[in-house]
Amino acid sequence: VAGAQVTLASFHGDTNGLLTAPALSRVLEHAPAGGLVFGMDANTYERESSSTYHVLDFERKFTSLGLKACWPTVQAARYTTFNARTYLQPQLNKAVRYEERATSKLSDCNPKDFILFSSACFEVEAYCVKDNTGRLEYIEGMDFPTLSF
Repeated sequence: VAGAQVTLASFHGDTNGLLTAPALSRVLEHAPAGGLVFGMDANTYERESSSTYHVLDFERKFTSLGLKACWPTVQAARYTTFNARTYLQPQLNKAVRYEERATSKLSDCNPKDFILFSSACFEVEAYCVKDNTGRLEYIEGMDFPTLSF
């Protein structure tokens, strides 16, 4: 990319992800010509709902704008967020028992995180992979972080 103009952007979406598409459009409207690399917590969701932004709707949006993602394809069940609050925080109504962390409706398990880039300016040499071991492996159901990673 030597000598090329590149815009770097970041965005942390609203809780329901409903501002993600408008924010993406606005950045593209105002970004100078050249490549764009955009890291975002898009706050997209696996399950479709009128109150949240579905991850596949987001994929349609960013591809229609000439962008690609760090993932080869968007998969609704490829979680980048798996969060359950403990009782060691002030919002006790949002706390989840350890045994229920994977099943509680209060746990946040969704495909939220993306690195988007201009498909006309950049090519992917290697797509992102999930890793919860530090060895480029992913073990389903393993808590993260661990004592070793």
